Amino acid sequence: MSRLDGQGVQALSKVLSETLSRHDLESYVYSSTGEQLYVSYVAENKPLRPAIADLLVALEQQGSTELFLAKVYAERPLREDVRGTIAALMPEAPQLAQKSKLVVAYQVAGQVQAEAPAYAQASGLQRLVRKGLPAVDIGVWLAKADTVKRQVCKIQYRGAAAGTGFLVGPAAVLTNWHVVQAAVEAGDVASLACTFGYIARDDGTREAGIDVAVREVADHSPYAPAELTATPDQPEPTDDELDYALLLLDVAVGAQEHAGKPARGWLAVRDAVAELAPDATLFIVQHPDGAPMKLALDTSAYIGRFGGGRRLRYRTNTEPGSSGSPCLDLDWQLVALHHYGDPAWQKPLFNQGVPIERIARRLAARGHAALLGR
Repeated sequence: MSRLDGQGVQALSKVLSETLSRHDLESYVYSSTGEQLYVSYVAENKPLRPAIADLLVALEQQGSTELFLAKVYAERPLREDVRGTIAALMPEAPQLAQKSKLVVAYQVAGQVQAEAPAYAQASGLQRLVRKGLPAVDIGVWLAKADTVKRQVCKIQYRGAAAGTGFLVGPAAVLTNWHVVQAAVEAGDVASLACTFGYIARDDGTREAGIDVAVREVADHSPYAPAELTATPDQPEPTDDELDYALLLLDVAVGAQEHAGKPARGWLAVRDAVAELAPDATLFIVQHPDGAPMKLALDTSAYIGRFGGGRRLRYRTNTEPGSSGSPCLDLDWQLVALHHYGDPAWQKPLFNQGVPIERIARRLAARGHAALLGR
């Protein structure tokens, strides 16, 4: 099956915007797929051409693009430019348009339902129950997961587990300040180490991973004093209370090949991150209680911003030792540094992280952007 790339989406959105109205789009999408994708994914106030581009992206995510384009192809017999573009970018659509001359009539108590899908190939009874939770390409998704797995580490102090961290540059690891605070205040940074690749195997054994010494703490920002109390938002944290520590390693482990695999790389610390949708999926890759690496996920995770926008709250589970873990979206993009859990421990409602763009901006302002491997 053909897939549309960015250029294909733009080419189609241009030609379709010259022949379809908004009513056409809504009608054609529903009659061809049985889904209200136009209503769910297209903003009402958006210009037509970018609105069509958004719709095509949504159709691609659902695997329904050829159904929609087959409908357009059938409904525009005199528009050779439209038909030619569709045929060039998705050859299956014209073939499907021919097959789809066989229609079905969906009835309730003997009455034809005019708005029901007419095409026999339409998804019909298939439904997007949670429209904000798209399907992912499993091969791509698992490859990204494997990459992230190699970038997360267990933080140890004097041989004992202290928390979690992750690579953000060739020789730079990000974690929480409270994870390494004791070592720094004791003047004992040399006793800190990062263990990469400590994971459980499917045969019940464990990979010990490799230990990399910490050379120095290049920068840090403390937590808010209120976060040691039962009222963590009173007062709100400031821009200088982001609970992070940037560790520099003895070895640029992120740039080195290991065990026949490419270099580990690192997670991108972006200074601009799109706002998450309510209940967005969030993952946390962590070493709870110093255990082999775990993945905690919640497909209805995101609660919102708090603390003047300086904190994100979510429902994804964590345990002691998870401090300093990366908080990632469905596409494995870094969105926050996990650092805190609801002090109402008997009936907790949230976990909490520091927005990664806040950390990125502070590091840049303090002259550390070059350490992030941008």
